[in-house]
Amino acid sequence: MKKKSFIATGIAVVALGIAGGAWYSHQQTYFNQNTYINGVNVSGKSASQALAKLEKAKVANELYVGNKRIYKGNDIHTGILATDKAKVAKVLQEQVSLLPNTSKKEYFIQVKQADEARSQKLATKLENYLDKENESRQAPVDAYAVYRDDKVSLVKEKAGNTYDVKKMMQDFQKQADAGVIKVARKEAKPLTTDSKTVQKQKTNLESLVMRKVTYKVQDKDYELNAKDLITSASYKGGQLTFDTGKLANQIKDINAKQATLGKSFNFKTTGGSEITVQDGSYGWKISEAKAKKTLLAALQANKASVNAKADIYGTGFYDTGTGYDVTAANGIGDTYAEVSISQQMAWFYKNGTLITSLPVVTGNVSDGSSTPIGVHYIGYKQSPTVLRGVHSDGSSYASPVRYWAPFTVDGCGFHDASWRHNWSGSAYLNDGSNGCVNIRPSSMATVFGALEQGEPVIVHN
Repeated sequence: MKKKSFIATGIAVVALGIAGGAWYSHQQTYFNQNTYINGVNVSGKSASQALAKLEKAKVANELYVGNKRIYKGNDIHTGILATDKAKVAKVLQEQVSLLPNTSKKEYFIQVKQADEARSQKLATKLENYLDKENESRQAPVDAYAVYRDDKVSLVKEKAGNTYDVKKMMQDFQKQADAGVIKVARKEAKPLTTDSKTVQKQKTNLESLVMRKVTYKVQDKDYELNAKDLITSASYKGGQLTFDTGKLANQIKDINAKQATLGKSFNFKTTGGSEITVQDGSYGWKISEAKAKKTLLAALQANKASVNAKADIYGTGFYDTGTGYDVTAANGIGDTYAEVSISQQMAWFYKNGTLITSLPVVTGNVSDGSSTPIGVHYIGYKQSPTVLRGVHSDGSSYASPVRYWAPFTVDGCGFHDASWRHNWSGSAYLNDGSNGCVNIRPSSMATVFGALEQGEPVIVHN
């Protein structure tokens, strides 16, 4: 009895093997039931039969998001040509199964002659649809690292339900040439606190706040710790942002100690008097905005030191500041021009040596055209030129000069005055210039040669 049972079982196995082999052989030649290529049913057909059908077939022209159809157009050709024979044969091999399989299987062949206009049209429709849908949905909020109150911590993520437009558009592109395009719904997921990205943020911040940088300002070094510059910091949208209230205070302190722009200057006149001169455009100051950019970049790059020179600003002819490299004589140095209104004299120094001194005529006091007191600087030099302007009575003038070196943007400067006849020491009271420092033509060439662009000009009483 056992022997008969064994024989029966063997026969069944052999029969199944034969049937399976026949099925497998059939699969090598014909497509499974319920098999589709580019939306066309090719069930039971050979590769050549399927190709012939695909070449002639038209398919629906539709776009779905999930189960919702958002576009329907006229039926379109599959785009598959006779040259796609190898691609169809490849699908035939891919769909082979060991046992009969009637579940629906969809394959997509990338066509050579794609309808780019249609693809672009549908891509735009899909993107617009997703953007519109997202307007009424809640966007997720990524977890992020934050530095606050002298410690680094993590802020937990918040879930949302907006569509992940990027991923859904990628899904669309994979099937853009298909007749019926079905884009799966995918919701945007926030970064979590245990994600590699957020953990890296935490590590970066922990390292950053322990760093320091030396800020070189002229001949002084300021060792600044990150914690002395950064009030708080956090990663928002993947970008590191800072609250730098502490940094602003540090720059204010440095400017108070060293900057010269807008401050009064202590100056020793040629006559030996110690005076204080206010106003004028000469000097420099550190820009808080520029310093913030420089110092934060240095901390992030872990640089040992940076120079403040690129962070300064000024007023007048150029906004880059003047006198930053000068520390002697309270920032004026030993190359400068001095003008005394009361003495109607000017002195010109280069590297501490007096080049020339001479009588001058300054701006007319009686009509309010006095040469402005202050510490100015030479904006540029020009030879020859024509000075144009308006007199105090409203009449215009155009005066040719051989040499011109302005020290205010309003038009005050040194120049020769060939038209002047009154060179007396009191001429400036009622017969002075329109604000410039007039110099005899015979002396102006020496003066012009002694002056340098950016050189301070001290005008005092």
